[in-house]
Amino acid sequence: MIAIPWYYINVLNKASTYGMLFAGITIATLFWSLYAGTLVDRFPRKNIFLSITGSGALLTGIIALVGFQLGQVPEILIAFAFAANIFVFNIHYPTLYAFGQEVTEKNNYGRMNSMIEVQGQATTMLAGAIGTVILVGSEAPGSLLQGVLPFEIPKWELKHILLLDSVTYMIAALLILKIRHTPIEHLEREGGKLIERFRSGFSFLKKNVPLLAFGIASYAIFVVIIVEGFFMISLYVEGHLERDASVYALGEVAYSVGAISSGLFIRWVFRRTNYIKGVMVLMLITAIGFFIAAGTQAVWIFALYSILIGVTNSGARILRITYMFENVPNNMIGRVGSIFNSVNILERSLFLLLFSMPFFVQGNNIIWAFAICGGFVAISILPIGIFYRKLVGNKKEEILE
Repeated sequence: MIAIPWYYINVLNKASTYGMLFAGITIATLFWSLYAGTLVDRFPRKNIFLSITGSGALLTGIIALVGFQLGQVPEILIAFAFAANIFVFNIHYPTLYAFGQEVTEKNNYGRMNSMIEVQGQATTMLAGAIGTVILVGSEAPGSLLQGVLPFEIPKWELKHILLLDSVTYMIAALLILKIRHTPIEHLEREGGKLIERFRSGFSFLKKNVPLLAFGIASYAIFVVIIVEGFFMISLYVEGHLERDASVYALGEVAYSVGAISSGLFIRWVFRRTNYIKGVMVLMLITAIGFFIAAGTQAVWIFALYSILIGVTNSGARILRITYMFENVPNNMIGRVGSIFNSVNILERSLFLLLFSMPFFVQGNNIIWAFAICGGFVAISILPIGIFYRKLVGNKKEEILE
């Protein structure tokens, strides 16, 4: 997922094509996301994990083998591999958090979410570090690694990367197969027709309008980070910073450093306030970070910006999900989350379609996209502020443990 955006934008020189492709895939996942929420609430979460890791291993493995057979991976299969991983992404995380809630005591929700964040971002940082090497090779002109390593690592072709992906999916499936768990609370899984399960999720949120507003608005950070990470950042590094893939991957590593730090310390930083106020502060910092990125060409400031948004995105996710766990029952969490995610997908699609226009992909005009994203996050704070008192309750504000 790091290699394919870079390949489209910087190897094939098809930034607009990739943007439209990503937008189309994102729109398609709107329907998948709603359906995935019903699956998460209907079937054992471990079985869902095994299904998606097995499917991922099979699909990426076949595409890699076709690439070896033909000499290179056809562009249509590159698009298919990217789409398949996006679809996996949109059921993996709802399943992961629902499973975490299922096996964790209520007083440990915050700790559990922090641990998931640290573990997940550590693997992302590892992927970014590996990407630094294999996307361009250790001795590519302008690479940050040129002359640093005592040996040369050659550039990998996309077929080799996809084969590695297939192997990691297989390893994940084997690890998941060994998980043993006992649910903390046995809640009745809702059966019935698909449409009836959809209605249950909507009905729950119709009765909890402040929760609905918070769930949608607090996703603003995630919306812009996904668009930035999978589309804008490649254009930004090449067109605005005028650097190569090593700087692109450096941003991924820096982001993960920030995210891991957030997983370790964010609950301590906001220990004297509540989840809602913490999310609002992190959203404001994110908006400021995007404005700063739009106004700099310094690589070191870009690295600091990447750390900053790693902290804010992960921190807001920890606080938001913990709040949701405490206010949404486990047998509804998949459907409720899928509704929020669907709005998130619509917003991402609109941004992708907008930023795929020729104006944004030419020269260094991508900085205007960064400014727009910053404004979007800042505006999204307002609905949370409007419902603030209802969200924290009439009782004394809940303090983070």
